[in-house]
Amino acid sequence: MVPVEADPPYVPHKKPYRTYCPRCQIVTTTVTHRKCGLLNLLLFILCLFLPCFFVFCFWCKCFKDIEHQCPECKTPVGRRDRI
Repeated sequence: MVPVEADPPYVPHKKPYRTYCPRCQIVTTTVTHRKCGLLNLLLFILCLFLPCFFVFCFWCKCFKDIEHQCPECKTPVGRRDRI
């Protein structure tokens, strides 16, 4: 039986932080990556009606979710959703 990985838990941090990686079993400082999330999708739908906002929904970092990963094994250990 293959173990199913759950979604990473919500974390309030925008910047890398020290945490425990369950896969590597070490304490490490996370690496952050910005990804498009629900807020980007909602802004895209809004852009269908108001095209002047199209530039902001995918280019602006402030609208993207932040995923924290272990630098050793690249396992997601946390996520900060904008919505």
